[in-house]
Amino acid sequence: MRKILTILGTVFIGYIIFISCSQNSTNNENKINNQIKEDVNNKNRNFKLQQLDIDSNGNRRLANLKVVDMTIDSIINNAENVSIVELTKSPYNYLGKIIKVHGLVRVIEQMPPDSIILGTWHTILIACENPNSIGRITTLCVDYKGKTVNVNPDDYADVAGYFVGTYETTNLMGGVGTAYLMVGNYIK
Repeated sequence: MRKILTILGTVFIGYIIFISCSQNSTNNENKINNQIKEDVNNKNRNFKLQQLDIDSNGNRRLANLKVVDMTIDSIINNAENVSIVELTKSPYNYLGKIIKVHGLVRVIEQMPPDSIILGTWHTILIACENPNSIGRITTLCVDYKGKTVNVNPDDYADVAGYFVGTYETTNLMGGVGTAYLMVGNYIK
């Protein structure tokens, strides 16, 4: 009798684990479907223009959603040429706008597939000469959607996309600085 109860108990626990896993799978699918629905709705919302911090303003995700549907021509034809000096002096003037900035490509790194939104994305770090910055360099990070075969580290390039805000970063010397983030699909 004890063996039968042990077997029944094991079967019951297995059934509970199976139900729990299938519910988690369904919950995960529901979360993904809800995120997709939310993303479609969010694409039509406006950028938050009162907050520079990308961790709290939500502008990065919104720009990623918008860039997915934009052609390179629509980005470059609507981009305003902005110097890094202008951007760092008056970042609120450019928040949520499509801008074009020139600088030295330092790092190009592919993000994991579909890590932001469907498609191939790269993180590109641009070093921009800026007499107003300590060390005379400002870091511009770009979430870039597209191929990078024609751009290499140590190339000077123009990048265009939405300026979405700033974030704190630690430099090689251990100091904390501010980096500027764009989301785009144009680099040349």
